[in-house]
Amino acid sequence: MTHDAMALTDEKRLQDLRTLLEVAQAMTGVRQLQPLLELIVASASRLVDADRTSLFLLEPDGSLWTRVAQDSSDIRLPPGFGIAGIVARTGETISIPDAYEDPRFSRDIDLKTGFRTRSVLCVPLVTPSGSVVGVIEAMNKKGDAAFDADDAEALHALGSHAALAVETQRLLEGELRRERMESELELARRIQEGLRPRVLPERPGLRLAAWQETAERTGGDYYDVMEAPLGALDLLVCDVSGHGIASTVLMSTARAYLRALHLVEADPQRLLEKLNRLMTPDIPDDAFATLVACRIQPAGEACYVSAGHLPPLVYRARSRSFDRLEETDLVLGWSTTTTYRAFDIEPLSPGDLVILATDGLYEASSPDGLLWGVNAVRDVIADAAHEGAHGIIEALRAGVFGHAEKLFLEDDITLLVAEKV
Repeated sequence: MTHDAMALTDEKRLQDLRTLLEVAQAMTGVRQLQPLLELIVASASRLVDADRTSLFLLEPDGSLWTRVAQDSSDIRLPPGFGIAGIVARTGETISIPDAYEDPRFSRDIDLKTGFRTRSVLCVPLVTPSGSVVGVIEAMNKKGDAAFDADDAEALHALGSHAALAVETQRLLEGELRRERMESELELARRIQEGLRPRVLPERPGLRLAAWQETAERTGGDYYDVMEAPLGALDLLVCDVSGHGIASTVLMSTARAYLRALHLVEADPQRLLEKLNRLMTPDIPDDAFATLVACRIQPAGEACYVSAGHLPPLVYRARSRSFDRLEETDLVLGWSTTTTYRAFDIEPLSPGDLVILATDGLYEASSPDGLLWGVNAVRDVIADAAHEGAHGIIEALRAGVFGHAEKLFLEDDITLLVAEKV
């Protein structure tokens, strides 16, 4: 090599180094992934004198997606497809002076885009930990020359900086998504709390108490107390399958329908039938909702309607026993034509209790997987019955957490207790 040629080579390497330093510095100031990728692609084309450069990010399934492709629309490549796929799989740089003479090159993209690829230089984006997160593919060295070893070295150096920047940016965006999700969950939690009755109605001869605990920040349980004709109260507990935001949305829909229907429908059977017709189209095939509504008259007469929900537990203070209530009908969401029946409860006397609960109470499990069960719940109620509605709530809370032996539960729990006084 002549002295002049060596001088030109040294000058080119010095210029490449300056470019790399400028790009590395610029990358630290970019706080969003897409602008960062666009900066990397523009810098790569300038660094190796390429007509066109594409940056592919590796997806979890092994496919590649061009988040930035100069003068081209988005391109998705199956795992291992083409030069980019080979580089992503092997982590090795590939340089091809004549693409159409290389059997590894696929002309499919050229046929779709109308671009004529001559030379190719493709390098992996490798993080410091050794993970390949994508590839940079430069095409057609300007001046009809092929990419040389200096180009490969420069693009590989850029790829190292780019891989670190991409990984860092992804982590930052993941943290931002987590923070947004936390914010949305907190908003959903506040909305759900706002859907609960702020104050339970008071009626002469009837004392009410309620408690709700969600397994996650939000849940699919719902309870309500609404005024019914002739001074009666309707107590309702609803349980949407699953828990989390999806269940909360469906639960909110049920509440909205119930509140609206209750204004125009006095009969509890028809109330559930209309609710079911409205909700069934909204409930996914893999989900359902159960609901129990118990109407209590001022003098103590009572009845209940159940859509696949456990009937109320009715405790009689005088006999220290529970009513045998077992009847229930289909869950909400099974069929729009489901009919529901009202089942009478023997009139309530002073000291009697009516407990409506979701199945999270009965199905709370111990560390060795033993469910708490209906019998254990009844035992706690019987022991605490003399303490009234609020005492029942406290006793059941202590009992279920004691059985689970932990401070969190695997399913939502809702309790609504009415005490005849």
